[in-house]
Amino acid sequence: MLNVSAEHIGDIAIIECRGTLQRTHEDLLHNLVENSYVQGAKAVLLDWSEVSYFDSMGLECLIALHKKSVEYHGGLLAVMITDKVLSKIYKTLRFDSIVPLFNNRQKALKALKSRIAQLESSNKMHAN
Repeated sequence: MLNVSAEHIGDIAIIECRGTLQRTHEDLLHNLVENSYVQGAKAVLLDWSEVSYFDSMGLECLIALHKKSVEYHGGLLAVMITDKVLSKIYKTLRFDSIVPLFNNRQKALKALKSRIAQLESSNKMHAN
């Protein structure tokens, strides 16, 4: 079972997941990510700090979420995993080369804010 909640901190939407993440949750997560961007988020942090299990299809869902985020704002999606075993699996499968991995919310938010600022600065330069 997966419980989710969402909140916004400035330009960043945080989607907190608790429980087990499986392919059956793909539509729910897609809708939450898409709604976050529609509501004005410039980045999304998937907080998986309370996810106790994810299967390969759950990780495949992450790739689809990344593609969705690219459509909206250049791929500003990150995931936070605090469980050492799950984090190791994530890194071993090299998902961190696609969607950045953090083990701390503050570090994740700081990195996303910095990336948003870089993109906005770059967009201003190209507009002139």
